[in-house]
Amino acid sequence: MDPVRVTVGELAGLRRAAQALRLWPQPRFATGSGEHALFRGRGMEFAESRAYQPGDDIRALDWRVTARTGRPHTKLFHEERERPVLIGVDLRRAMFFATRGQFKSTLAARIAALLAWAAFDHRDRLGGFVMTAAGLAEFKPRHSRQAVLQWLGALAEMTQGPASATATPVDSMTEWLLALRRAVRPGSLIFLLSDFRGWDATAEQHLAGVTAHSDLGLGLIHDPLESRLPPPGRYAICDPDGRRAVVHGGATPAARLYAGRFEQRRAALVRFALAHRASLLEFPTTADPLRVLGAGIGLRLSKTHS
Repeated sequence: MDPVRVTVGELAGLRRAAQALRLWPQPRFATGSGEHALFRGRGMEFAESRAYQPGDDIRALDWRVTARTGRPHTKLFHEERERPVLIGVDLRRAMFFATRGQFKSTLAARIAALLAWAAFDHRDRLGGFVMTAAGLAEFKPRHSRQAVLQWLGALAEMTQGPASATATPVDSMTEWLLALRRAVRPGSLIFLLSDFRGWDATAEQHLAGVTAHSDLGLGLIHDPLESRLPPPGRYAICDPDGRRAVVHGGATPAARLYAGRFEQRRAALVRFALAHRASLLEFPTTADPLRVLGAGIGLRLSKTHS
């Protein structure tokens, strides 16, 4: 597995791995007797009628069948198919970085591919946004193999290297989340994969508007160096353009400030997830994305995690 870039062939090949995921519980029949849709906002469609049973909600009675047969019948419903699934991938310049494992950008692409195939196999419509330093790329929700392959092809191409910054680089998350807010339809399922640099009150406001009528999963992607600086010493570094420099590590005020910024960002995301019933998963660059998704997706944060 190349730690620096991905190919469309590799991403397409993740379909088999994605089949092991259970991102959505199995479809379940529900009556009007207190059961709910598996996700907030997802519509329910009529499935069939059956004979009334004690405890059924009378509001779910099928009066037409009851009148025809002379016996009370209850309507059964199940979740509507083809839910819009939107995957947002952050490929700004800071995502092309890692000291261990793989680049944050390639990890984001592999996570996005697993989610895309899981959505396709669940017969949902896949769409999304990719944010680069040059701007935004939008993909309208569609359900087809071609739509998935188009999405994977775009991700593979965009992870070949950081986009050249325009005169006005996209450094803030505001434009990304504003576009997402405008595109989301009620009942959507949304995943955002990012290191969340630039997370601020405006970003929270846009995303809070989305969670009012849709389900949200946040994937925090980070390198170990971002949360904890290495021991004192001299370290050679290289940026995506090949420029090299030497930095001095140590317990300096600047180093403590550096580590504190990441923890503040992480804490802000935890608070947001708790306040808006969103899922939050952490993906270190050393992580196996399939294991993280399989262990945590769909599990909402409880206050014991704060």
